[in-house]
Amino acid sequence: MNKPAPHTLLMEMSYFPPVQVYSKFFYFQNVIFESCENYQKGGFRNRCHICGPNGLQVLSIPLRKGKNEQLPVRDVRIAYDENWQKQHWNSIVTAYKRAPYFDFYADYFESFFTSRMEFLFDWNLKIFETLSELVGFPANIHFSEKYEKQPAAACVLDFRNIISPQKRTERDDDYFIPVSYPQVFEYKHGFLSHLSVLDLLFCTGPEAVIYLKKMVPNFEIG
Repeated sequence: MNKPAPHTLLMEMSYFPPVQVYSKFFYFQNVIFESCENYQKGGFRNRCHICGPNGLQVLSIPLRKGKNEQLPVRDVRIAYDENWQKQHWNSIVTAYKRAPYFDFYADYFESFFTSRMEFLFDWNLKIFETLSELVGFPANIHFSEKYEKQPAAACVLDFRNIISPQKRTERDDDYFIPVSYPQVFEYKHGFLSHLSVLDLLFCTGPEAVIYLKKMVPNFEIG
Protein backbone atom coordinates (compact mmCIF):
# COMPACT_ATOMS: atom_id res chain seq x y z
CA MET A 1 0.00 0.00 0.00
CA ASN A 2 1.40 3.40 -0.96
CA LYS A 3 -0.30 6.61 0.12
CA PRO A 4 0.56 9.94 1.78
CA ALA A 5 0.67 9.84 5.56
CA PRO A 6 1.13 12.28 8.44
CA HIS A 7 4.76 12.76 9.45
CA THR A 8 4.12 13.50 13.14
CA LEU A 9 2.78 11.01 15.69
CA LEU A 10 1.03 12.03 18.92
CA MET A 11 1.08 9.31 21.62
CA GLU A 12 1.01 8.81 25.35
CA MET A 13 4.10 7.65 27.23
CA SER A 14 4.11 3.92 28.07
CA TYR A 15 5.81 1.49 30.44
CA PHE A 16 8.03 -0.74 28.25
CA PRO A 17 5.70 -0.11 25.28
CA PRO A 18 4.44 -2.92 23.04
CA VAL A 19 6.13 -3.50 19.70
CA GLN A 20 3.03 -2.10 18.00
CA VAL A 21 3.87 1.25 19.57
CA TYR A 22 7.63 1.11 19.23
CA SER A 23 7.62 0.18 15.54
CA LYS A 24 6.04 3.54 14.74
CA PHE A 25 9.07 5.35 16.10
CA PHE A 26 10.97 4.08 13.04
CA TYR A 27 8.46 5.47 10.63
CA PHE A 28 7.34 8.91 11.70
CA GLN A 29 9.72 11.84 11.36
CA ASN A 30 8.49 13.42 14.60
CA VAL A 31 6.94 12.02 17.76
CA ILE A 32 5.06 14.12 20.28
CA PHE A 33 4.57 12.58 23.69
CA GLU A 34 1.37 13.77 25.36
CA SER A 35 2.51 15.46 28.56
CA CYS A 36 -0.48 17.73 29.24
CA GLU A 37 -3.31 15.20 29.50
CA ASN A 38 -4.95 14.01 32.68
CA TYR A 39 -3.96 10.48 33.59
CA GLN A 40 -6.19 7.76 32.16
CA LYS A 41 -6.27 4.31 33.70
CA GLY A 42 -6.50 1.06 31.81
CA GLY A 43 -3.77 1.81 29.26
CA PHE A 44 -0.11 1.00 28.87
CA ARG A 45 0.95 4.06 30.86
CA ASN A 46 1.58 1.91 33.91
CA ARG A 47 1.58 -1.63 32.53
CA CYS A 48 3.28 -3.86 30.01
CA HIS A 49 2.83 -7.37 28.59
CA ILE A 50 5.45 -10.09 28.65
CA CYS A 51 5.24 -13.84 28.04
CA GLY A 52 6.30 -16.21 30.82
CA PRO A 53 6.10 -19.97 31.26
CA ASN A 54 2.33 -19.75 31.83
CA GLY A 55 1.64 -17.43 28.91
CA LEU A 56 0.74 -13.76 28.73
CA GLN A 57 1.67 -11.89 31.90
CA VAL A 58 0.70 -8.33 32.81
CA LEU A 59 3.12 -6.22 34.84
CA SER A 60 1.35 -3.26 36.41
CA ILE A 61 2.96 -0.39 38.33
CA PRO A 62 0.85 0.52 41.39
CA LEU A 63 0.02 4.19 41.82
CA ARG A 64 -0.55 6.32 44.89
CA LYS A 65 -4.12 6.07 46.08
CA GLY A 66 -6.38 8.90 45.02
CA LYS A 67 -8.19 10.19 41.98
CA ASN A 68 -5.34 9.80 39.52
CA GLU A 69 -7.63 10.36 36.53
CA GLN A 70 -8.11 13.94 37.71
CA LEU A 71 -4.38 14.55 37.93
CA PRO A 72 -2.13 15.87 35.19
CA VAL A 73 -0.13 12.90 33.93
CA ARG A 74 3.15 14.43 35.08
CA ASP A 75 1.83 14.56 38.67
CA VAL A 76 0.90 10.89 39.01
CA ARG A 77 3.07 9.26 41.67
CA ILE A 78 4.24 5.67 41.89
CA ALA A 79 3.32 3.72 45.05
CA TYR A 80 5.92 1.64 46.89
CA ASP A 81 3.76 0.14 49.64
CA GLU A 82 4.55 -3.28 48.20
CA ASN A 83 7.80 -4.46 46.65
CA TRP A 84 6.41 -4.54 43.12
CA GLN A 85 9.83 -3.76 41.66
CA LYS A 86 11.22 -7.06 42.89
CA GLN A 87 8.13 -8.87 41.61
CA HIS A 88 8.41 -7.28 38.17
CA TRP A 89 12.10 -8.00 37.81
CA ASN A 90 11.70 -11.60 39.00
CA SER A 91 8.94 -12.05 36.41
CA ILE A 92 11.15 -10.61 33.67
CA VAL A 93 14.05 -12.87 34.67
CA THR A 94 11.80 -15.94 34.74
CA ALA A 95 10.38 -15.07 31.33
CA TYR A 96 13.63 -14.24 29.55
CA LYS A 97 16.59 -15.81 31.34
CA ARG A 98 16.77 -18.33 28.48
CA ALA A 99 16.42 -15.69 25.76
CA PRO A 100 19.55 -15.37 23.58
CA TYR A 101 20.28 -11.74 24.50
CA PHE A 102 18.99 -11.51 28.08
CA ASP A 103 22.45 -11.53 29.67
CA PHE A 104 23.63 -8.84 27.25
CA TYR A 105 20.81 -6.39 28.04
CA ALA A 106 19.77 -7.28 31.61
CA ASP A 107 22.10 -4.83 33.33
CA TYR A 108 20.55 -1.92 31.42
CA PHE A 109 17.14 -2.63 32.95
CA GLU A 110 17.79 -4.15 36.36
CA SER A 111 18.64 -0.73 37.80
CA PHE A 112 15.04 0.37 37.23
CA PHE A 113 13.98 -2.21 39.78
CA THR A 114 16.55 -1.39 42.44
CA SER A 115 16.04 2.38 42.62
CA ARG A 116 12.94 4.53 43.05
CA MET A 117 11.47 7.33 41.01
CA GLU A 118 8.61 9.43 42.31
CA PHE A 119 6.62 10.17 39.16
CA LEU A 120 5.30 7.68 36.60
CA PHE A 121 5.93 10.01 33.66
CA ASP A 122 9.59 10.41 34.61
CA TRP A 123 9.92 6.63 35.04
CA ASN A 124 8.50 5.98 31.57
CA LEU A 125 10.65 8.67 30.02
CA LYS A 126 13.80 7.18 31.52
CA ILE A 127 12.81 3.75 30.19
CA PHE A 128 12.19 5.24 26.76
CA GLU A 129 15.62 6.90 26.79
CA THR A 130 17.26 3.59 27.70
CA LEU A 131 15.38 1.70 25.00
CA SER A 132 16.27 4.38 22.47
CA GLU A 133 19.93 4.03 23.37
CA LEU A 134 19.78 0.27 22.80
CA VAL A 135 17.36 -0.06 19.89
CA GLY A 136 17.64 3.35 18.29
CA PHE A 137 15.15 6.14 17.73
CA PRO A 138 15.54 8.11 14.49
CA ALA A 139 12.52 10.38 14.99
CA ASN A 140 12.64 13.83 16.55
CA ILE A 141 11.09 13.77 20.01
CA HIS A 142 8.85 16.53 21.37
CA PHE A 143 6.43 17.00 24.27
CA SER A 144 3.00 18.56 23.99
CA GLU A 145 2.83 22.10 25.33
CA LYS A 146 -0.94 22.10 25.84
CA TYR A 147 -3.75 19.59 25.71
CA GLU A 148 -5.75 19.49 22.49
CA LYS A 149 -8.77 17.22 22.19
CA GLN A 150 -8.14 17.18 18.46
CA PRO A 151 -4.72 18.21 17.11
CA ALA A 152 -5.02 21.36 15.03
CA ALA A 153 -2.20 20.46 12.66
CA ALA A 154 -3.18 18.19 9.77
CA CYS A 155 0.27 16.62 9.77
CA VAL A 156 -0.30 15.08 13.24
CA LEU A 157 -1.68 11.57 13.59
CA ASP A 158 -3.48 11.32 16.95
CA PHE A 159 -2.76 7.84 18.27
CA ARG A 160 -3.54 8.57 21.92
CA ASN A 161 -5.43 5.73 23.62
CA ILE A 162 -5.65 3.74 20.39
CA ILE A 163 -3.35 0.91 21.45
CA SER A 164 -4.76 -0.48 24.68
CA PRO A 165 -4.54 -3.65 26.80
CA GLN A 166 -8.34 -3.80 26.70
CA LYS A 167 -8.64 -4.01 22.92
CA ARG A 168 -6.65 -5.53 20.10
CA THR A 169 -6.17 -2.88 17.44
CA GLU A 170 -3.75 -4.60 15.11
CA ARG A 171 -6.29 -5.17 12.35
CA ASP A 172 -7.48 -1.56 12.50
CA ASP A 173 -3.97 -0.10 12.65
CA ASP A 174 -2.87 0.92 9.16
CA TYR A 175 0.59 1.64 10.53
CA PHE A 176 1.38 -1.83 11.86
CA ILE A 177 2.02 -5.24 10.33
CA PRO A 178 2.52 -8.10 12.82
CA VAL A 179 5.82 -9.83 12.05
CA SER A 180 6.82 -13.01 13.84
CA TYR A 181 10.20 -13.50 15.49
CA PRO A 182 11.55 -16.31 17.72
CA GLN A 183 10.04 -16.15 21.22
CA VAL A 184 11.13 -18.08 24.31
CA PHE A 185 7.81 -19.82 24.95
CA GLU A 186 6.46 -19.86 21.42
CA TYR A 187 6.56 -23.66 21.47
CA LYS A 188 4.00 -23.59 24.32
CA HIS A 189 1.80 -20.59 23.61
CA GLY A 190 2.29 -19.80 19.95
CA PHE A 191 3.57 -16.47 18.68
CA LEU A 192 2.25 -13.41 20.54
CA SER A 193 2.47 -10.25 18.44
CA HIS A 194 1.50 -7.65 21.05
CA LEU A 195 4.19 -8.05 23.71
CA SER A 196 6.51 -5.41 25.12
CA VAL A 197 9.50 -4.36 23.07
CA LEU A 198 11.49 -5.98 25.90
CA ASP A 199 10.44 -9.35 24.49
CA LEU A 200 11.72 -8.44 21.04
CA LEU A 201 14.98 -7.06 22.39
CA PHE A 202 15.81 -10.04 24.61
CA CYS A 203 14.89 -12.50 21.85
CA THR A 204 16.48 -10.86 18.79
CA GLY A 205 19.13 -8.47 20.12
CA PRO A 206 20.66 -6.20 17.45
CA GLU A 207 18.19 -7.55 14.88
CA ALA A 208 15.31 -5.93 16.81
CA VAL A 209 15.64 -2.86 14.58
CA ILE A 210 15.20 -4.98 11.47
CA TYR A 211 12.02 -6.55 12.83
CA LEU A 212 10.60 -3.20 13.95
CA LYS A 213 11.08 -1.70 10.50
CA LYS A 214 9.34 -4.70 8.94
CA MET A 215 6.32 -4.02 11.16
CA VAL A 216 5.59 -0.69 9.46
CA PRO A 217 3.92 -0.51 6.02
CA ASN A 218 5.91 1.17 3.27
CA PHE A 219 3.90 4.41 3.29
CA GLU A 220 5.18 7.46 1.48
CA ILE A 221 5.65 10.28 3.97
CA GLY A 222 3.76 13.35 2.84
